[in-house]
Amino acid sequence: SMGNTEARPEPLDVEDPGESTGLIDIHEPVSPLSQVLSETSIFGHTFVPSLGSLSHGLHRTFLCSICLCHEDERHAVSLPGCGHQYCHSCLSDWLTSEIHDGQTCFRCPAVEGEVNARCETTLTPEDVAAIISDSDVLAKFKRFSAFREDPNSV
Repeated sequence: SMGNTEARPEPLDVEDPGESTGLIDIHEPVSPLSQVLSETSIFGHTFVPSLGSLSHGLHRTFLCSICLCHEDERHAVSLPGCGHQYCHSCLSDWLTSEIHDGQTCFRCPAVEGEVNARCETTLTPEDVAAIISDSDVLAKFKRFSAFREDPNSV
């Protein structure tokens, strides 16, 4: 039998550990994420951040059920009636898509509980106009709404 003729890979060029590369030393023990997130001390006060709040400092966050992201509560749109919160852009994009599909009646998109019951809150035309800023989309919504009420109106 002949010897192993496969070429051996060259050893990797490893940086001198004395140099600061900004990379994590793989030989250094890393704390589990749960331990890192468990508490943060700022000016002597201890905060326990949620995963969603880390990227937004210490502001309250909400979970947008359209994009499934935690967002800063100051940028939320709360629907009148049910109080469900969404990113403004998500809700606007969702309504725009529904309007392009010819819809004129909109219920809050939230789904709750184990039975996946859809929220019963209905958005008024005024709610829609307050959420959507695109005048062409609003004009389409008004045309579709008028047609639904009176097919001879268009």
